[in-house]
Amino acid sequence: MSLKGFHIFFIVVSVVLAIGMSVWSAMRFSDTGDVAAAFLCVGSIVGGVSLVVYGIRIRRKLYELGYKWNVRNT
Repeated sequence: MSLKGFHIFFIVVSVVLAIGMSVWSAMRFSDTGDVAAAFLCVGSIVGGVSLVVYGIRIRRKLYELGYKWNVRNT
């Protein structure tokens, strides 16, 4: 896997972790009423959305630079 491919993979994994963190903190907030968990949930959602936007922009930029999205380099 190239560095560019790993970068996209890392962004996707980070988005999944941000979603998981927001779900976990929302459940914690509903159980305990902890305000810090609510802020963590909102922060995770903002971070996840930001990562999605960044992933879309970097994918477009890499495509413009000539990086093709196939498995084999032919």
